[in-house]
Amino acid sequence: MSLARAISDMKRFSQGEFSAEITFTNPEAIKTVVVNGLISKHNLSINPDTGLPVNTKNVHISIVESVLNDAGYVTRNVSNDISLKFHKVSFVDASGSSFTFLIDEGMPSETLGLIVCTLGSYGS
Repeated sequence: MSLARAISDMKRFSQGEFSAEITFTNPEAIKTVVVNGLISKHNLSINPDTGLPVNTKNVHISIVESVLNDAGYVTRNVSNDISLKFHKVSFVDASGSSFTFLIDEGMPSETLGLIVCTLGSYGS
């Protein structure tokens, strides 16, 4: 299998039947796009002090960078680093409830073109 095939497969999987619509809005609220990506929202985390599991909201999304770029959404800063911190994302989860979060961190795989974003609270 070639790297090009792996990149193509990642894009296809992230846009397929397991994907959901995610709305991205930049911090200046100038640009908003709706694209498909993967959502993970659950209530399990690890307490870093004890190493024990705790019932805490843990939310992240995975999006192929080229999908955002194709929609005209800027993902990188002038230094060519992924720059999505504080961008707003909204989606509807499996229960049918709508949620809005801020991106805490965008962690790219520059091998496959996938960006995993950890999400934090939006508003009060």
